Amino acid sequence: MAISIEQVWIGIHLKDGSWISSIDDQLVAKFNWALDEPNNQDNMEHCAITDIRVEWRRLDVPCTTEICAVCEIDM
Repeated sequence: MAISIEQVWIGIHLKDGSWISSIDDQLVAKFNWALDEPNNQDNMEHCAITDIRVEWRRLDVPCTTEICAVCEIDM
């Protein structure tokens, strides 16, 4: 199965009704959601990605979706 580079997981997930950073478990206050997102389709979309097809805006997707990730490291 090919992994798309048009979509990238950004380390944010839904927890208790709020979007939380996977890095520090802090609330993510600002989001640039795509139109009609997040929609939590079938109550299965608990992770956020960014997608080139919607001008890198955010979409919610199932956390089991195989997508590349963006990582941040201190230099």
